[in-house]
Amino acid sequence: MSAPRWYSLYVELAATAERLLADRERLYPPQVGRGAMTAAAANDGIRIMRAIAADWQAARDGLPLPAPDQATQAEKLATLTTAASRAAQLAAAEPGNRSRGDYAELVDTLLWQQQDWHSTSRIRWFHQLTLDLRAASPLPEREGSGEGVSATHAQAA
Repeated sequence: MSAPRWYSLYVELAATAERLLADRERLYPPQVGRGAMTAAAANDGIRIMRAIAADWQAARDGLPLPAPDQATQAEKLATLTTAASRAAQLAAAEPGNRSRGDYAELVDTLLWQQQDWHSTSRIRWFHQLTLDLRAASPLPEREGSGEGVSATHAQAA
């Protein structure tokens, strides 16, 4: 499979992970109250999604990813597989709804990024590579400004 179109848009991917977490935090407690879900399953679902969201918040902010001790790779993959399937079903039910289609693609991209890659997940491997490259070769500062080249380019855009 080739890279999805959203694969490098960390801001959008972090927002999608945060939305998935917020949905669980909002929807799971009433399901537990109705007996449609056990408290243990709700707590696990929220814990796993919180770990996924934390990974994406760190990636978005250019920080090292948190230690992978809050959820296993298998748990993250299972959670995102279910979420991607559900988002795809909702998008298919409304084929003209571009927002649902984009959301489904973003959730599928989270799953793609979480898949195994060189003994870890793609997001963990590529993000660590990015941090290592930045540390090895920092962007030069613009003379007298204290701004790196990336800040200069951002201002020019």
